[in-house]
Amino acid sequence: IAELLDSTVHLISQNFDFYHAGLFLLDEAGAYAVLRAASSPGGQQMLARGHKLAVGQVGIVGYAAATGEPRIALDVGEDAQYFNNPDLPLTRSEMALPMKVRGRVIGVLDVQSTRSAAFTDEDVAILLTMSDQVALAIENARLLANMQDRLQEISALLRTQGREAWTQLTEQRPNWGYRYDGVEVLPYEAALAERESQISLPLQVRAGGVIGELNIDLGARAPTAADRALIQDIIEQASLALDSARLFQQTQGALRRADALYQAGRSLINFENVEDVLSAVAEGVASALPADRVSVITFDLDHEAVTHFVAGGPGKEAIDLVPFEELQVGLSGWVLERLQPALSPSQTPDPRESPEVQQRRAETDCGAIVVVPLLYQNRILGTMTAINRRDQPDFTQEDVDLMMAMANQAAAAIRNAQLFEEMQSYLDETEALYRGSQAIGEAASLDDILTRAFVAHAIPETTDQCVLVLLNEERQRVEIAASWRRDPKTPLTHPQSWAVATFPWLDERQREFVALSDVTTAKVLDVVSREVLASMWGVQSCAVAPLLSGEQVLGWVMVEMLDAPYTFTERDARLLRALSDPAAVMVQNLQLFRATQRQAEYERRTTEITAQVRATTDIEAILRTAVRELGRNLRAEDALIVLDMPQQPSPNGGDNDDEA
Repeated sequence: IAELLDSTVHLISQNFDFYHAGLFLLDEAGAYAVLRAASSPGGQQMLARGHKLAVGQVGIVGYAAATGEPRIALDVGEDAQYFNNPDLPLTRSEMALPMKVRGRVIGVLDVQSTRSAAFTDEDVAILLTMSDQVALAIENARLLANMQDRLQEISALLRTQGREAWTQLTEQRPNWGYRYDGVEVLPYEAALAERESQISLPLQVRAGGVIGELNIDLGARAPTAADRALIQDIIEQASLALDSARLFQQTQGALRRADALYQAGRSLINFENVEDVLSAVAEGVASALPADRVSVITFDLDHEAVTHFVAGGPGKEAIDLVPFEELQVGLSGWVLERLQPALSPSQTPDPRESPEVQQRRAETDCGAIVVVPLLYQNRILGTMTAINRRDQPDFTQEDVDLMMAMANQAAAAIRNAQLFEEMQSYLDETEALYRGSQAIGEAASLDDILTRAFVAHAIPETTDQCVLVLLNEERQRVEIAASWRRDPKTPLTHPQSWAVATFPWLDERQREFVALSDVTTAKVLDVVSREVLASMWGVQSCAVAPLLSGEQVLGWVMVEMLDAPYTFTERDARLLRALSDPAAVMVQNLQLFRATQRQAEYERRTTEITAQVRATTDIEAILRTAVRELGRNLRAEDALIVLDMPQQPSPNGGDNDDEA
């Protein structure tokens, strides 16, 4: 470009007899027009200083660069746009012509003369045409230079990639070669000891440099020129064939990885269950790499727990779920902390693993390992791990890249499946709450409240027994009002009632929902209550939902597991809490209804007996009717009515009714 610009300004000056010709090019920001070539001695001085003019602000050059319009000063002394330049003191006329490419100004052609009104219309037309041609030539030269730079970069990149590819191949198969011993071709590993060679030529490829060596020993015969020429031709053709084969294998691998990503993406769309998604991912990765075994694990980091674990691949039976604590001190923990993949070769202790993890790795025939994070919108969902046996090759960076791409797809599918499961769980919970509340509203008894609402819609599937207990009127005893057993043939482990003092944890102060996953270790239990629950009633896990009427405790619903401890979920707690409020209202309504029924029955019986007693005036009949009806209505085993006047004191004793 520099030669093009320099020759252009000199040709213009010579052919048009101009005092000065200069070419300005705009900088990348378009803020300045920078002088790049000049024909005059003064212009050369300006070049040496790095002369530049602000676009739109200084001189007619700045004007032409800003507007894209030519500017001619036939008498510079009268043109306000003229820039007085001490390097060109003889200038009397100046013309600035914009150089455009596809409507974009890239520079300005500036010509100056020592004569006033030096430029004719013909000069202007010719120079405008030349400025456009120069602009196009400059742009083409720039494009050519950029293309050459890109080609050099691509060539350097291909050489680097070629060297890396051949390095990986030779590392995967050390001493990969063959020897012909005059009878047969043997693998290099099985060859005899090294011998001196008459001819040694390098195996050299364009993209990777020297990748090996050919050695030939002709024995007693000295190699001829024809021998050397043949060897040279064959080694060149072999080098070309080797690089072509590598490129073919590399292309096949890229196609295989692209197809694996495509197939994985298609298959993951069809799953709504997290376990199904994880299984598809594990099998897909094991097939695509390939790998002996693959595990996909999701975590609840807040509770430091594994939520899902799925294995895939031919050797998946060799993978066992290890505790979260052990995962933290291995490669999985390193990946979770740094949120980047970990590539660990075979046969080399990895300092990112604890000694215990390294020991387990050796015991389970784990060779090379790759662990990548499952990230969704910067949120860590889990990890994906690929493992080869120790007799299998190490994983490469290409394998890591493929796993990362599949992990990104998998993370999105896992999160979608999680959201679907969460929504389904929410809908199921809402349905259970609706059905439970409806059952409470339709309950005709306390048994209905317990069995049709709590047992049918709220308690965990592993519940062994569930009881609804109420405080008696004196609030000193707790009585079982309704009960349910999973196995109806086995008796309830609770007594039908007990004094509050014998089980002090469950009294009027117990107004909050409580879940005891293990009663033997629950800190909220006092010693007596723990002994009652665990030893006397055989309860291992228990949830208690209070039935409150305002500030008054009516009783509790107790959900109990007898065979093994159970960790109550948030869903369990929400359902039991939500149903306990309407249940308390219905319990109170049923109690009031029963009290009203009892009062009505009492009044009815009283009225009936009174009517029968008053229906006669015979004393004998009144006594017989009264004792008979009372005994019958009360279902008494024995009833007695006797007329027996108390003996009156004698008048002389001073004690009579009037005196009393």
